[in-house]
Amino acid sequence: MKKNKPFIKTIFIKFLNNEDTPLETKKLFQWVKNKDNSVFFKLLIKEHFINNYQNNSLDTEEAYAYVLKQIAEKSIIVENKKLFNLKFAKYVASIIFLVATLIATYTNRDLLINELNTTNHKFVSIKFNSDSPVFFKPQRDTSFISSAGTHKIIFKNGIISVKGLKVSNMPSPQSVIKVPFGKKINVLLNDNSLVNLNSGSTFIFPADFKNQLKRTVSIEGEGFFEVSHLKDKPFEVVTPHLKTTVYGTAFNIKSFREDIKSEVVLVNGAVGVTNLSNPLKSETLFPSDKATLNTESPENILVEKVDVSSYISWKENILIFDNISMDEIILILQRTFNVEIDNHYKYLENKRFTGKFERLSLEFILKTFQTHTPFEFSIKDNKVVIDKTLSNQIELIDN
Repeated sequence: MKKNKPFIKTIFIKFLNNEDTPLETKKLFQWVKNKDNSVFFKLLIKEHFINNYQNNSLDTEEAYAYVLKQIAEKSIIVENKKLFNLKFAKYVASIIFLVATLIATYTNRDLLINELNTTNHKFVSIKFNSDSPVFFKPQRDTSFISSAGTHKIIFKNGIISVKGLKVSNMPSPQSVIKVPFGKKINVLLNDNSLVNLNSGSTFIFPADFKNQLKRTVSIEGEGFFEVSHLKDKPFEVVTPHLKTTVYGTAFNIKSFREDIKSEVVLVNGAVGVTNLSNPLKSETLFPSDKATLNTESPENILVEKVDVSSYISWKENILIFDNISMDEIILILQRTFNVEIDNHYKYLENKRFTGKFERLSLEFILKTFQTHTPFEFSIKDNKVVIDKTLSNQIELIDN
């Protein structure tokens, strides 16, 4: 046991820096599974993981559980990759060349597929290219250095920004921010554009836009964008289904993987929206326009006039439901309150509700809906169960 400690410490540090070999990952996973090693492992976490944060706000037990999960997940990935790593290696050089020649739009679109693992833990994460991700709780001001030592991440007054520490003529590396369920965060980009990210969102952006013809970012989730005007460098937002091109404006994008539609709502200015499944299908939006693409049959983009307030109220912690189905509402509530909702009352799925909630209480919202359509619900920890009322169940039995 004691003889293994220096070896395990070395592997763990390499793991945090994403430098561990597949064999080392496997050895580390086998070691951490042994509960007898938990005390020493927690010391390693405190020394090399938690102490990366100047405010030391992370709880050791939470950090222990999270790091253990990351090691387990990486170990599974390593095992799966063994089946095709040799064949894949033959094509690495050609793939790198191909990616380098593709426009930023499709590069970022592919990154979303690889980086998306929207989490429901308590940490916001940020990483750069192949660096190990850094995790922090968005409760207080803090700052820290990326694992490669190339960037400084600053979180102040609810806004995260990234500063380069090394001068380079190469394009800036991609930054990936993941926002957990139940949290929101703001990102100040290098061009002074501001992005408000909603719960459960993944956002990909460069630390700066130098050496780039366009300012291209990607999102899966929901974000409100206030874009700085740069006449000669348009701003592009890529989702898995749509590309939105702007020069300086304010708009909201919503495109979660589990939703059946992607939406762009324009507050002011003008934007162009392109269907990535059919680039010939594009629309120009003007203030109060909403563009919707059904992701299950992405043929045409539907444009209609809307009251934008109900689409951007989430930034102010206000939920507005404007004649939407309980199915959609459940998805929003799960992300907003970091809960799992199990609906056993299928009749409710297509019932539509309208309401404005300035008091963000899950119990209050569900009780309000109960006055419209009777149903029962229970909340225990992070699990919500919705069911028929007793009278409805008796009525079904009688029939």
